[in-house]
Amino acid sequence: MINDYEATKPITQDATYRNTESLSNDDVISTLNGLIQTCKDGQDGYQAAADGIERSGLKSLFYESAQQRSRFAGELQSLVHSLGGDPDSLLAVEVRMSENFNQLHTRGNMNADHAD
Repeated sequence: MINDYEATKPITQDATYRNTESLSNDDVISTLNGLIQTCKDGQDGYQAAADGIERSGLKSLFYESAQQRSRFAGELQSLVHSLGGDPDSLLAVEVRMSENFNQLHTRGNMNADHAD
């Protein structure tokens, strides 16, 4: 576990901090949504571990870790809401990416048709 002192120090000596002034609201929401998905994946993994183990101490530890990831995801979802975003928009991002790809593909085919 990380303690309060360690939390104020970079994990590595060569850690760099990115200037976040240039991030758009959508960039922040997208990053938070990625973290939400990571928390949900972690929750599922810890829950599966808890379900698959017999030792009560470990079962309890894994179950508590799953619950903690659920709380983390909830806090991140609140942040996304406060920024005007949809906390479950990873699917929406994938749909947009697919639509953009299809548009580019269509434009590419149109340009190829006109190139002859």
